[in-house]
This record gives sequence, C-alpha cells and structure tokens, in this order.
Amino acid sequence: MKKSYRGVIPALTTPLHKDETIDEEGLSKLVEYHISAGVGGIFVLGSMGEFAALEDKEKWRLVKLTVEKVGERVPVLAGASDTGTKRVIKNVLMVKELGADAAVVLPPYFYFLPDQKEIFKFYADVAEKTKFPIVIYHNPVMTKVRIEFETIFKLSKIENIIGIKDSSGDYPLVEKLIKEIKGDSFFVFQGDERHLASAIVAGADGLVTGVGSLAPRIFVELYQAASRGDIKEANLGQEKVLKLLSFCGDSWIRAIKYGLKLLGLCEDYVCQPSTSLDDITKEKVKSVLKELRLYPRS
Repeated sequence: MKKSYRGVIPALTTPLHKDETIDEEGLSKLVEYHISAGVGGIFVLGSMGEFAALEDKEKWRLVKLTVEKVGERVPVLAGASDTGTKRVIKNVLMVKELGADAAVVLPPYFYFLPDQKEIFKFYADVAEKTKFPIVIYHNPVMTKVRIEFETIFKLSKIENIIGIKDSSGDYPLVEKLIKEIKGDSFFVFQGDERHLASAIVAGADGLVTGVGSLAPRIFVELYQAASRGDIKEANLGQEKVLKLLSFCGDSWIRAIKYGLKLLGLCEDYVCQPSTSLDDITKEKVKSVLKELRLYPRS
C-alpha cells in the first residue's frame, strides 16, 4: 500500500550512551513523545541524527529499533546518504531490509561538486538499483551541492523518487516546487524552519524539522493552523519556532539534545569530537523552554 507523507516529520536526534552506542530507552521515549504529539512520520539518520559521525553498526541498529518501536503507526524515513553512488545504493538496500518506508538521500558530497547531469544520473541510478522509495534531500549549506529546479523536475518523473525535503533556504525555489511539481506522486516538504508557516500556506505537503525534535507539538499546531488557513495562529507558531532556533547557533545538535535532557527524554551525549554544551548556551536553552512553557515538563 502506498504511504501518505503529510504533516510534521521530525528529524530525530539520535539518543546515545556515553560510548556512542544507541540509547534504546531514550529512543523509546522520543518515539512516543513525537507520536503522541501527532507527527506524520519519523525521520532518523538525518543531519540532526548525526548520521555522518555514527558507526555503521549503530546506524543500522537505530533504524531497526525505530521501525520496531514505531510499529507502523506512522511512516519511518531513514537517511542513506554517503559520498558515492555504490555506497548510497548499499545504504538504501540496508534501510529497505530493516523495514523503513523510504530512504532520504543527499546528493554525493565531499570528493567532488557534481554538475546537474551527474546529480540526475546519481538519483536515477539509486532509484533503478534499489526499487525503493527515495526522497531527495536538498541541503546545499552542508553539502555545497545545489540541485536546480530543472533537475528536480526531471527526477520527479521517476516513479520511486517520491518527494523532496528542501533545506536550501531558497524560499522562491520551494514556491516553484509547490506550484509546478507537487502532486499525488511527488511531495514537497519544507526543511527551512524560518519559512514553515508560509510554505504550508502556499501548499507544501508538510515540514521536516530538526529543532522540532525538541517540541513537536508546536510544529504540529503550526502545520494544522496553516493548513486550515488560520494565518494569525500559524504566524504565532512560527514565532515560537524562531525562539527555539534562537539558542541553536553553531551548537544546534548539542543544544537540542540538552533540551531533551531537561525534558527527561534522553541524555545529551553527542558523537565526538563534539564536546558538551557551554554554560551560557545551557541557560539560553532553559530560558526559552521555560518561556514556551515546555520546561519543567508537566
């Protein structure tokens, strides 16, 4: 049965023990926290999930455990990004075997800056070799690789390339994707948290959010308000999102994990060489959570 992808899909942080193995109890708490908030799916092994730093055995254990704990209540999307086509194909086949519903894939990065023909061939090859639902992950801030509209348009015609998460910060591009590509067979999700309300009002299918891993209900309420055309309420939700973003800065993963620790959901361990959060940022996190009435947790 074809899955429906709409609403809020949080990019989950990866709860860890001090030795960087998966914290299964923390993962259980996070999954229930998000599903009870009304999210439309769960996305693991994204940028927020520290996919590039985790050991392979822990990445695949995370996908397996998430699928088990979600139990088909919502779709599970799993990151499969890597530096070359064969490596990505192998990763996609692994998340497919582990029971995820779709693979989220960045264009190849690090070794070279592919042109648009190479980007198209990369995604087309991955789709053909895996026969599995593929979501384009556009994040040029991190990869330094931009996917042009014309390339996305051509990729949207491939049957098992089912949508895009756009975190480019290029809102005119998102608007064009919504107007000219979005449809029953290809979804458009906004990944830039600064423009969530406007994207949903414009017709985006949903939003994928990293900081939403900390406060999913705020994002669900924003999505619902924007979907029903309640601009005032949606903008209030957007203001709350901007407050959450205000403490992230260069410490975004560490700050969000510290917030989750304050809420009693998991510890704040991150993959090395990252270090613990400084005291000033900790106070900012605590202050914003108190202002938004998220902490202390009732």
